[in-house]
Amino acid sequence: MLSDPIVALATPPGRSAVALIRLSGRGAFDVAARALRPFQPDPPRTVHRVQVVHPATGAPVDDALAACFRARAARCSMASSTCCRPRRPPT
Repeated sequence: MLSDPIVALATPPGRSAVALIRLSGRGAFDVAARALRPFQPDPPRTVHRVQVVHPATGAPVDDALAACFRARAARCSMASSTCCRPRRPPT
């Protein structure tokens, strides 16, 4: 369905220091809250260090940085998406 959350790799394939995963659409914050600990959507556009966890078991998967951007009334669908961007911190 077009209103379902979308999770997509936003960095090109291959080796890199950071992988950017974009989570957007209605319910994106609900999905992020199940997979990121702690999930802090506020204040918006602020980067927080989080732990990525398995949503069913809560087992740690990786460390990440997350920044949340709330939807705004905009002219195009990309700009009006609600998204949370977890990023793996450099090691």
